[in-house]
Amino acid sequence: MPYKPARQCPGLGPNTSRCPNLIKGKERYCPTCSEYSKKAVRRYDKARDQTPERKFIHSPLWRKIRKRKLAQDPLCEMCLKAGEETMADRVHHIDGNELHNNMDNLLSVCNDHHLILHKGDVFGRKRGNNE
Repeated sequence: MPYKPARQCPGLGPNTSRCPNLIKGKERYCPTCSEYSKKAVRRYDKARDQTPERKFIHSPLWRKIRKRKLAQDPLCEMCLKAGEETMADRVHHIDGNELHNNMDNLLSVCNDHHLILHKGDVFGRKRGNNE
């Protein structure tokens, strides 16, 4: 069986232009670009998780609050208003403040409704809003 020909690495690596290295088979990136992208992702994640909101969302306290809310309201509250019964698997903050965890501010929702609630919300910014 013939081998696939080598192809150009799609990564950028430490350079800003295309990587000149060739890759074979099922490899996605050359070793240089692969190692560079892992470091870049780690730097991004480390910087992103330093905000108080991100730290709280990953905390055991939030897991307890979330679990209590889903036990209290196991069905999606938005589906119930539409006359459907769907299990909730997300807890949404109504006011958008992840540190405001009063039960009145939390909403049990299914994944589809959670996506609808956050439609256009990309990394905390609304799409199309140039503010």
